[in-house]
Amino acid sequence: MVKRFFPEILLFFAALLLLGGMLNGHAIWTQEYRWQQIVLHMLSSKDYWHPYLDGRPYYDKPLMTYWFIVALAKLNYGVLTKTLLRLPSVFAGLITLACTYFLGKNFGDRKVALLATWFLLTTFYFVFFARTASADMWNVASVLLCLVWFFYAGLSVKRVFWRDLIFFLLLAFSALLKGLIGPVLVFLVLIPTLWRNQLWQRFFNFKSIAALMVAIGFYLLPFFISSATSTNYQENGLVEVFRENVLRFFEPFDHEGPWWTYFAYLPAYCAPWILLSLVFLMKRRKPSSENKNFLYGEGSFCWAVLSIFIFLSLSGSRRSYYILPAVPFVMLWFAQLWQQKFMGSVKANYVLAWFVGLFYLILCVNFLIIQPWYYLHHG
Repeated sequence: MVKRFFPEILLFFAALLLLGGMLNGHAIWTQEYRWQQIVLHMLSSKDYWHPYLDGRPYYDKPLMTYWFIVALAKLNYGVLTKTLLRLPSVFAGLITLACTYFLGKNFGDRKVALLATWFLLTTFYFVFFARTASADMWNVASVLLCLVWFFYAGLSVKRVFWRDLIFFLLLAFSALLKGLIGPVLVFLVLIPTLWRNQLWQRFFNFKSIAALMVAIGFYLLPFFISSATSTNYQENGLVEVFRENVLRFFEPFDHEGPWWTYFAYLPAYCAPWILLSLVFLMKRRKPSSENKNFLYGEGSFCWAVLSIFIFLSLSGSRRSYYILPAVPFVMLWFAQLWQQKFMGSVKANYVLAWFVGLFYLILCVNFLIIQPWYYLHHG
């Protein structure tokens, strides 16, 4: 058993070391300050429904990611450390890797799954955000979780109430992590699947609508409790949802990046593997008929990248890390292309294995040795 699944076991422990090692090795980053201070206020006041930042109401994000950290601090007798602050993002990173593996195996094979997951694990910005206290890695993980359940549970062909219910609950869970952006991205990626043979119509039945209503209630519950238990809290969670998710898209009040933001940052967030695209361009080959599903059909990674990129670019509010949910799909895309063109080449795969190992080693040295040393002596 161990020998059979050795590549997966090796990948798991490699991810555990890189994402979870030396989490206390550097100072609090800028955005981590918000999560730290909000959680500290929750722990000291025992008020878990009304987030405060520096003594002021601050409900710009849902409560779920704060609660993850609070729960870990409670297990540590109410003491919040930098490790506990960042640990939920590590869990989200591991979930993201597992979901990437599943999608790669579901729409390719085991080799594609392993290769895409290694690509993602050796991508700098994925590792950075998986070791950073914020809602961003949870947003990526929740989007992929929804997609994995959709395809695993056979929602594209079967009508079963509890399967629909879990899918809608996962969408609600995603919305409670960073906002409505999660469910929106899920449906953008699923457009080819839902459109094929009018599959979207299968959700228009009593059981599916009932499941949707339950999920909406699950999503609204924290906001209703927050509002009902407030006496002088000056922000309303649902108002902030509209402000952060709808108003920001059409009439941004901050984070107004230029129109070319993601043209610059998607390649940066996919480094160093964006260099593989140069190899693919130099060795063009028309996809075989059995691989057209990957490019144009159900579960298309190419479509996922394109739809996320266009949607975020159309938004008036743009910031570099908003493009993070597209990164796993880029890695899946690269892995599929590599399999089509080079899986038969022993030499090419040998060279690729060395590069994967090299990039992994570089990231380990950076995050586990250089950063802790620097902040120990200069922080």
